[in-house]
Amino acid sequence: MAFAAVLAVPVGLGLAMFGYLGWLIGPLVLAFGLLSRTLGRKGGLWAIWIGAGLILGTLSYIGLGLLTPDGSPTESGSGQA
Repeated sequence: MAFAAVLAVPVGLGLAMFGYLGWLIGPLVLAFGLLSRTLGRKGGLWAIWIGAGLILGTLSYIGLGLLTPDGSPTESGSGQA
């Protein structure tokens, strides 16, 4: 199941580019997984791992934004020297 989280990290990184809507997907999936586990339904554990991966991807996007000089981790060079 950790494999699903590893695959979800780049997806979370990509979704984070869409702003707050992309940032909310990870916590929503995680909340769904926790609720499913509480209610005893199948698939809840998968949703927890996927939600955790999406959150890690979002946090890596924010971290890259803080570490890059121009503030945008996805923006390629602007042509300035």
